[in-house]
Amino acid sequence: MRTVGLIGTLAEFVSGLDAATLPARVIEHTKMHILDAIGAMLAGPQTAEGIAITGLCETLDEPSARPVLGHGIKTSLARAIFAECAAARCTEIDDIHLESCTTPGSVVVPTALSLASSGDIKNGSDLITAVVAGYELMIRMGLAVEGPRVLYEGIWPTYTSTPVAAAATTARALKLDGAVTAHALAIALTMTSGVSGRIRTGLSSRWITLGAAAESGFMAAFAANNGFAGDEAVLDRDSGPMASLLTAKARLVKDLGSEFLIGNTSLKPYPSARQALSGIEVFRGILSTHDIEPRTIDEVVVQVPGSFVGMIGNADLPMSRLESIVGLQYQMALAAFYPEVLFDVNREFLPDDQEIIDFMKKVRVRRSEELEKEYPRIWPARVEVRCGSNTYASEMLRLIWDSAEELGWEEIEAKFGRVAGPIVGKELAGHLVESVRNLDTLENVAGLVDLLS
Repeated sequence: MRTVGLIGTLAEFVSGLDAATLPARVIEHTKMHILDAIGAMLAGPQTAEGIAITGLCETLDEPSARPVLGHGIKTSLARAIFAECAAARCTEIDDIHLESCTTPGSVVVPTALSLASSGDIKNGSDLITAVVAGYELMIRMGLAVEGPRVLYEGIWPTYTSTPVAAAATTARALKLDGAVTAHALAIALTMTSGVSGRIRTGLSSRWITLGAAAESGFMAAFAANNGFAGDEAVLDRDSGPMASLLTAKARLVKDLGSEFLIGNTSLKPYPSARQALSGIEVFRGILSTHDIEPRTIDEVVVQVPGSFVGMIGNADLPMSRLESIVGLQYQMALAAFYPEVLFDVNREFLPDDQEIIDFMKKVRVRRSEELEKEYPRIWPARVEVRCGSNTYASEMLRLIWDSAEELGWEEIEAKFGRVAGPIVGKELAGHLVESVRNLDTLENVAGLVDLLS
């Protein structure tokens, strides 16, 4: 039976995806993002939050036969997806689609790899199509809710989009037809409020929120496959909670199937809120180009889109790893005096010496109306560094990391080596790279899963 309405259109797209008809560049981009997400999956369990997530899973479940990739424990498939997504996202080294303000890699790739671990995905081509399905629906949900706008109103676009993304990934992995996939997506749409709250002390529960949303989306697909029905018209009504949330719902299906948005998804060189990353990279470039001794700097002025200022502008020392990843002043101080800490995912050592404190007070974060003109398509920054009578200025509209195609395999592999090498060893990291690069030709993905287990 053919499906109808917006959910029907999305469902037909998901169920009809075929690696044989995907453009070669989409397959290549997908493999790049899979490798990058695997790095986050391996790094996440090493963080304080990741260790706590592992412990939570051990208290919730009896040991089972399903390995939790990267965590060294076994549990149910649903709980494995919960833990893997939560830990990958908490690293802040996962990818992000700027215009939707969603982070698809940390949700879609762990879900797909867990389904490969369970035997629901057998070969590399099916893994790729499941990942493409999840990326497309997560990004399009973020576009439909106007993610960059609602983020600063208390709605977390990634959380809002996660159940649908996980449901799409799972539905494609199970090769559900369009009618059943429509029910999976409809069920998933009822499973999130989008509100994550603001947590500034202790272990942030936002990662648990995300993991639970991914688990819910996975369960929605299995529920639909077991005969449960969802409201297939939920996206087509012009009033009600869903209509209020999806203020740009036409973007759910705009160019669907002809434009694959994974190609427009940004990666990160190190853990940082993407809002801060352009400013940090411009600052690092100025220091390197002009060979500036940081102690000679009198003032740094950073101009960014106005939405960012309240989030990243903080002249206080961070109280947690997460605060150190969000704050621009602190990360600029790290770039100046402790660059190795800037690249450290765990951030167990947070320098707080007087030199750091003094430097942070020199950094001013200001709104630029000029840089807002193309936001949220791009997330730019302009930086001026004043040293005595000399002022050095530079602007960055787009990072090279904003395009996997422009970045290329060399940089992505180098990042993977920095992140995963110390955890799994150089040799195993190399095998993982090789497996992912050849993923579209793998007839059995069990070997890749075994490497991660």
